[in-house]
Amino acid sequence: MSGKWSLPKRCNCKDADGKELGRTCPKLTGRHHGTVGYSTRIPTTSGVRELRRFGFATKGDADAAATQVWDLVKLGGADTGTQKRIGDLIFRTTAHGGQLPSVEDVRRRLGLRRELDASETFGEAWTAWLGGRRKARDSYANTLEQHGRNWLLPVLADVGLDRLTGEHCAMVFERIDMFNEEIEAAREAERKPVLPGDVRGRTRYTGVATQHRIYGVLRKFLNDQWKRAPKSRSIRSTWSSWKLRRAPRRLSGTPIRSLTSWTSPRMTGSRCYGGSCCCAGSAAARYAGSPTSTSTPPRLRSRST
Repeated sequence: MSGKWSLPKRCNCKDADGKELGRTCPKLTGRHHGTVGYSTRIPTTSGVRELRRFGFATKGDADAAATQVWDLVKLGGADTGTQKRIGDLIFRTTAHGGQLPSVEDVRRRLGLRRELDASETFGEAWTAWLGGRRKARDSYANTLEQHGRNWLLPVLADVGLDRLTGEHCAMVFERIDMFNEEIEAAREAERKPVLPGDVRGRTRYTGVATQHRIYGVLRKFLNDQWKRAPKSRSIRSTWSSWKLRRAPRRLSGTPIRSLTSWTSPRMTGSRCYGGSCCCAGSAAARYAGSPTSTSTPPRLRSRST
């Protein structure tokens, strides 16, 4: 089946009887009247059907969309059954103004023999990513598994990779902050902390160094996911925000205090006592690359002294 299509133009003007003129409106010869679309016939499980989609501003946009449609259909190769499944997916996703799925995403799902209309979740991608790191040392592999089980998966496991955003990633550290505040409050009140959803075997404060390691693991995972699908807009957007080391913001939108501006009597002396304040300062300096850098790491907090 050849990939041919036309680029018709239509509008919503009505005649004297209230019937839409559609593609017969005499004003369509005008440059700014009506919208452009594409019309083609693709295979589906219910036979060859005509696919017509409008709403494009220019013929170039409509032509690019039609080209993407046939790029998707050609992923099925000589397998007519796969072509029909892709055709059904195109009809479902573009109905009611929906967007076409990316060619890279559909190609990956076909390679993994996954359902075409099911987005790969963070939890599924994390499991596959861990399984592919066979050459990692046992200690490093255990660290990855521990950070994922304790912090990443409880928040991100059910989030689709094509819907993952920087706000989702920031929620990981918001949860850590919430646990730390509850532990501090419970210590002052001499009671047991209440930490809903905590899967750790022992309740303990999560320091700055551990939070930086969690941050590094998450960034490494996003790097590898983007390299696997470099043209995926959603993964690339999330990957870029973390690659540039932008600080996740509070969910309320208030800015985050930089660790480089944190001061303590312990840090003013000439001797390092090895406390959390020193860890905070050294971690911030290593993260920023320079003691005078103004870059801000994720929302990581040190324990108050």
